Amino acid sequence: MNAPLRVLVLWFPDWPLRAVLGTPAPHPPTALLRAGIVTACTASAREHGVRTGQRRRTAQGAFPALTLLPHDPVHDERAFHPVLKTLERLSPGVSLLRPGLAALRARGIARYHGGELEAGIALREQLAKNGYPEVRIGIADGPFTAELAARSAGPVTVIPPGKAPEFLSPMPLQVLRDEELTSLLIRLGVHTLGEFAALPGHEVRARLGDRGARLHALSGGSDSRPLTPVEIDPELAREIEFDEPLGRADQIAFAVRQTADAVTVALGLASLVCTEVRIDLTDADDRVHSRTWLHPTCFDPGDLVDRVRWQLEALAAESTTETPDDAHAFGGILVVR
Repeated sequence: MNAPLRVLVLWFPDWPLRAVLGTPAPHPPTALLRAGIVTACTASAREHGVRTGQRRRTAQGAFPALTLLPHDPVHDERAFHPVLKTLERLSPGVSLLRPGLAALRARGIARYHGGELEAGIALREQLAKNGYPEVRIGIADGPFTAELAARSAGPVTVIPPGKAPEFLSPMPLQVLRDEELTSLLIRLGVHTLGEFAALPGHEVRARLGDRGARLHALSGGSDSRPLTPVEIDPELAREIEFDEPLGRADQIAFAVRQTADAVTVALGLASLVCTEVRIDLTDADDRVHSRTWLHPTCFDPGDLVDRVRWQLEALAAESTTETPDDAHAFGGILVVR
């Protein structure tokens, strides 16, 4: 039987604020706003009652001296690109989950450093020397559990193989990041991952569909089970080629939305979800720029479009232009894990 996939997740707390302020915590009471809603706030702001999701007026009422800044998610990804380069130098094979959150397969780096805990400590020390002392690391069976481990109390937290269900059981449903599902389950009297995991799997699938079944499995620590790559029907791959080069990342991202919808529908018809995607961008000189993206739960169409845009923005940052002017086509290969 195959061993569980051990994953090391690196979490940079309050990354959107770090991206804007340019220095690690502690930060003065500061909040980021988008469309009048707080999307991120510093620990010092939270001490005064400021919370994400609050409206501007509510946040200012909680702390009138609060500094308010605009939030640009694209800037978050651009600012995180140097971190990914640093991680790639320290341990090849890094995957971006989202800005401020990255993952590595733990086996190689653990073997090099003589153990998972030792690897986490060594990686954290190296990142501190490179200017990122705030990083917290979780190591567990699968990216979902490893992310939650990184967000727990210690700077490096290791959940032993097979112990994911025990670790996850007392956690609130909100960690699944699915407001609709959480609201429904709470109305049914279910409040924790352990209680959700205890529901019969066939009933969850019948009521909540494939995504609900995936979240139900994660709640019970399904990442602890052996992972065997699934052979995907080639028809689930999608490619777009543009007749003329497009000069802006947002143009390309808009153009791929329909394709992202089609990929998600095809996966649904096959009773599958996508947790790992490779995006290949081919420029006018036939150079292919590839990146693999992971998701701790599963991708939806909006997530796929975001990854295309982020990848284009990263290429733009490298070339010091707004976007790769010669980008004219991209292809995506989805691999369900």
